[in-house]
Amino acid sequence: MMTNVLLGAYPGIFAAGSGFVGPDLNAGVYAYWDGACIAGNVTQSPEKWARLITSAYQGYSGWQPEMQLWHGTKDRVLFYANFGEEIR
Repeated sequence: MMTNVLLGAYPGIFAAGSGFVGPDLNAGVYAYWDGACIAGNVTQSPEKWARLITSAYQGYSGWQPEMQLWHGTKDRVLFYANFGEEIR
């Protein structure tokens, strides 16, 4: 989870990161951190996620870090649906 947050909040510092099971940046930082998000019940369009991510560092116009994601299907806390939202 922290990888998602750090790469979104400080894109100019990191070249890349690897996340192992977690919600998207906004579920980890903003109002989406609740049971609905963690259960995989919050879905947004790719454009909406992009706006939320770029708003984490308003005014930043540089490159965005690369991201590698790993998420299994057996996790009973952070559901697999979160992976689908992460890759949008």
